[in-house]
Amino acid sequence: MARIFISYRRDDSGGYAGRLFDWLSQHFGRDNVFIDVDDIRPGSNFVAVIQNAVGSCDVLLAVIGRQWLTSTNPQGQRRLDDPEDFVRLEITTALTRNILVIPVLVGGASMPRTNELPDVLQPFAYCQAFEVRERFHPDVDLLIEELEKVLGAASYSSASSPAPLPPLKATVTARIFLCHAGEDKAQVREVYHRLRAISGFEPWLDEADLLPGQEWAREIPRALQTSDFILIFLSRSSIAKRSFVQREMKLALDVLQELPEGTIHTIPVRLDACDVPEGFRGYHRVDLFEPHGFDDIVRAIRIEIAKRQGTEPKPSTFTNSIGMEFVRIPAGTFIMGSPDTDAEAFDVEKPAHRVTISQPFYLGKYPVTQAQWEAVMGNNPSEFKGNRNCPVENVSWDDVQVFLRKLNEQEGGGGYCLSTEAQWEHACRAGTEAPRYHPDVNAIAWYRGNNNAHPQPVGQKLPNAWGLYDMLGNVWEWCHDGRRTYTADAVVDPMGPTDADADRVIRGGCWLLSERRVRAAYRGGNPPGDRLIYLGFRCASSGPSK
Repeated sequence: MARIFISYRRDDSGGYAGRLFDWLSQHFGRDNVFIDVDDIRPGSNFVAVIQNAVGSCDVLLAVIGRQWLTSTNPQGQRRLDDPEDFVRLEITTALTRNILVIPVLVGGASMPRTNELPDVLQPFAYCQAFEVRERFHPDVDLLIEELEKVLGAASYSSASSPAPLPPLKATVTARIFLCHAGEDKAQVREVYHRLRAISGFEPWLDEADLLPGQEWAREIPRALQTSDFILIFLSRSSIAKRSFVQREMKLALDVLQELPEGTIHTIPVRLDACDVPEGFRGYHRVDLFEPHGFDDIVRAIRIEIAKRQGTEPKPSTFTNSIGMEFVRIPAGTFIMGSPDTDAEAFDVEKPAHRVTISQPFYLGKYPVTQAQWEAVMGNNPSEFKGNRNCPVENVSWDDVQVFLRKLNEQEGGGGYCLSTEAQWEHACRAGTEAPRYHPDVNAIAWYRGNNNAHPQPVGQKLPNAWGLYDMLGNVWEWCHDGRRTYTADAVVDPMGPTDADADRVIRGGCWLLSERRVRAAYRGGNPPGDRLIYLGFRCASSGPSK
């Protein structure tokens, strides 16, 4: 049965609940999330079904919008006052069975008071609420962290394939204090959520981390002085103020003076084109309004963590025992998809939206070749034989999973897998935002206009800025996940469907297609059992095996 039960009113928060269900299902697995009437079969006793479903769960999420408390039925009666109301039944069942209840506030809603609830629901008013604000996905990612603590660390993935991007995670938690003026709260809050999404990072923000009843004038300086890093957010507002933020800046400078020379600790972060206060002018600043501002912050923190721990930096490239070459792809943020102004774009590529890849990973320098496939599998399924340096094709997604398992066994590790669709596009773009990473498609890709009606040996065209060849054209490349529906929301490490029978994304276009379909944002999708003469793959990895 489901381990997470989502309770909501369709006319109050149905849109939020649906998105929440989709997001939680991707993370915990569809079988571990129950969303009331959509899962009740016609003819069932709905009271018994709801009670059984709630009773078998570990946690109930009560999604509360602005109309949750006052919603009425067609007779004008408040729904919460009806003993047979679905929402009332769901929450009272959880409360009486001592199941954890988490109110999830959406759309600016607030928690109801005890005197606004029926007697049986009054204990609900004392449940600690979780607020989902304007940035839906970063907030839900934080909710998932809390749910994982309740549900345990077990994996809920239903896919039998190697997990995408075995992580290169920081082993040390970096405590990061965010010093800012109240006028800049919205921008700083967004940075806080993006930092929280990165493994090993523990940002501190007063509104999120101060507990009710704590003395803020004591706790804020304590948090600042015990942090590993301090981000000083500068704007015309903050540098003009004479308030607590100025005291925080002075404390940061005092801490900095006691650290060894060359230590990265206090980072000035400009939110607009303001002057930098004199005390911070000797330290290289970050301009958050520049495209790579956030990435620069993350890079500086990671470099300093590695230095403090004496960690040997990961190599930029490596080659495994069968000659497969890999390139380290940096973490970072990019614009995924196509803008409305792109005349070549298809609707499935829109809207363009910001995506953060929170961890670096390795990706094959070339598509997997026929020689490399033979070295692992002992056969060559390709239609176009003759040059073993051509990409292997005519392999299904399922076939690739067998190859990856055997490669991991043969290499004794390395975390070989397929990249997710988001990781693939991040790697393909290599910091560019144009439809292709080079203005001349003939210089970088084999496609219908130049390939002589068959795939070509890898590595003959120009690479992208990160040293990857044939990311566009030659053969389509399988990705780990299925095709998700894009929204305008900024997301961190997004993942499409991974059910066993889900279609899987293919990327890059191929030798058979026109120039329009050989672009960084172009998306395809096929059943995992398809074997096609223009479809191959490229390996991802967590790094060289020891």
